Amino acid sequence: MNYPPKPMRGWPNTALHEQLINDPDWICEPKKNGHRTYIFPTKNPLFLSRRGSKLSLSELGDLPKEVKALIGLKVVDAELVMHPVPFLWLFDLPQARGRLRERRSRLSDWCAKISERCPNLKMMPLLPKRTAYQDALLAGEEGVVWKKLSSLYVMQMSPENEISDWIKFKKPDTW
Repeated sequence: MNYPPKPMRGWPNTALHEQLINDPDWICEPKKNGHRTYIFPTKNPLFLSRRGSKLSLSELGDLPKEVKALIGLKVVDAELVMHPVPFLWLFDLPQARGRLRERRSRLSDWCAKISERCPNLKMMPLLPKRTAYQDALLAGEEGVVWKKLSSLYVMQMSPENEISDWIKFKKPDTW
C-alpha cells in the first residue's frame, strides 16, 4: 500500500524556519485540528484516513453529498475537521500532474466554482509567512505546514516515511 506524504518536523525560531520565511518557493498553511483524509469523489464517495482505514459516512453529515461536486478530480487530499460540523479543508490533488503550484491552482479554481453550493468544503488558506506560526496558534490551530511550491506529490511506501518538501511545525504538546 502507498501512503500520502508525511511532513518532516520543524521548529519555529530556527535557521530552517528563517530560510522558509525568506524563500519564495515555500508557502505556509494552517495545520487544522483534524484528520488527514483522502477523498475519492464518485457517486458513492469514499473517505480514507491517512493510514488507509475507511471512514463511516454516517458520521460525516452532508459531506458525502457535497463531495459529489468534486467528481472529475480523482483524489483529493484534505483535513477532516469534525466539530462543530463535519468540514473538509482541501489542500492537494495527489493524482494531478505537475508541481504543487499547478495542483493548488487547479484545486483553488475548482473550489471557487463550488463554494456556494458546498459550504463545508473549502480550500486550505495560506498564512502570511513571517507570522504564520503565531497566527495559527492564536487561531487555535495545531500549528502550520510549510510546503514547497515546486514539489511533486510522492506517495510513500510506509506511513512513517517523512519528506523534506513538506515541513510541519506544531505546538510541542500536540506531537
